[in-house]
Amino acid sequence: MFPGCPVCGEPVRELSSALTHRQSGQPAHFDCIVKELREANPIGPQERLCYLGGGVFGVLTWKVEGNPASFVIKRRIPYEDPRTPQEWKRQLQAEGQSVVGMPMMPEPKAPPDEAG
Repeated sequence: MFPGCPVCGEPVRELSSALTHRQSGQPAHFDCIVKELREANPIGPQERLCYLGGGVFGVLTWKVEGNPASFVIKRRIPYEDPRTPQEWKRQLQAEGQSVVGMPMMPEPKAPPDEAG
């Protein structure tokens, strides 16, 4: 059984790309969170709303149009509180799945077999 998104009500089938909904603490579709943030944070014609990672979004603009390396973060929008326990994410990580906002640490590599 998949949990229902607190924004749209549809099942959240891809938990690995979900974020914790700010008000309910439940998993929500990434796109639903983006839509919610766009409505609450109007952006200008030369700005973009982007996910920065770790549960934080940003409003970006570019110094040189067409040059993706020339962006400036005009405003940060913290969405997920990293200090708040997010049990549903811990369960996914325990199952070996990576989660948006909580980077998965790579498994340590085994030393090369010296038996050769």
